[in-house]
Amino acid sequence: MTTETTPSVYLGAHQDIDPDLDTNGAMGEFSNDAFEQMRRNQNMSVFAQAAYQDPNETTAFDTGGLQTTYIDDKDGHRVVVTYEESTGELYITFRGTDTTGDFVADSMWANDGLADDERYGGHQASAGGISAFESTWNSTDDREGLKDVLQDMFDDEDIDIKHVSVSGHSLGGACTELMLERTDDDGNNFLQERVGEDNISGATYGSPRVFIDSSEDDN
Repeated sequence: MTTETTPSVYLGAHQDIDPDLDTNGAMGEFSNDAFEQMRRNQNMSVFAQAAYQDPNETTAFDTGGLQTTYIDDKDGHRVVVTYEESTGELYITFRGTDTTGDFVADSMWANDGLADDERYGGHQASAGGISAFESTWNSTDDREGLKDVLQDMFDDEDIDIKHVSVSGHSLGGACTELMLERTDDDGNNFLQERVGEDNISGATYGSPRVFIDSSEDDN
């Protein structure tokens, strides 16, 4: 799939699904929920590629009904937050290695991990992934970080987030795994606490190993 492929086909697909459609037969039985997840998977793939493109050049996030926020940190890491009002779907997309700062984070994979980190549910995680993720998660004097962008959206009464899909390629895939485990200030899983465990999807594409728990090393 190329980055020129517009996601509008996928973003509008739910409008053409008849919930009473009889899909029994050679393809088996598909629920409307299954179609929705297929649609999310397609969108996550398209967005993971589009995150590499210049915001002024890509059309992937231009489909009507999308609210898109780019978060670029000083080291060049990027995460794109996209909200689709018609479905209540929130997409969080981490870009992979693309800048000098990204390559620096990649080089830190040689450091085979940090101590068990309560920010990620007590898991031991790779230093490179943490470096890239935390640089976009936290706010600075120059820009709002992912944590505050998301919390503002969850607090906004005009935004009704029903489901969250997180994805990323390469280094972005590592950040995806960290996002899915990231805790809030109270020690609870950030996303699960806000939308529920059953309303979260994740997809990684070519992600390096992120979590390095001692239980895995003993096997």
